[in-house]
Amino acid sequence: MSGHHDAHADSEQMGGQTADPAAGSTVFVGVVGTLIVVAIVIALEAVWYVAQRGEDVVKRENQAYTPRVELERAQQGWLEEYGQDAETGAVKIPIDVAMEATVRELQSKQ
Repeated sequence: MSGHHDAHADSEQMGGQTADPAAGSTVFVGVVGTLIVVAIVIALEAVWYVAQRGEDVVKRENQAYTPRVELERAQQGWLEEYGQDAETGAVKIPIDVAMEATVRELQSKQ
């Protein structure tokens, strides 16, 4: 046991007390570590945000213009036409007429 280090023997040599780590350095390391983690998280979020914005731009630029315009026209026409669904028998009226009828109905209930 000549080369073996005994912590208990060191403790006895110091009068039975063990040395505590310095509180200031422990707090400093904790604060610096926290700030580093926060900085890394913020940096990663910034990188993700920039990448997401770039992806959104690419998606918008690659979207075909003509099909979108045709879809909007078809949807607008659907909102402005009268008709009846052949399968369900549901009646379709223009949206502005439906809104006016709803307002009249609600006013008559008051």
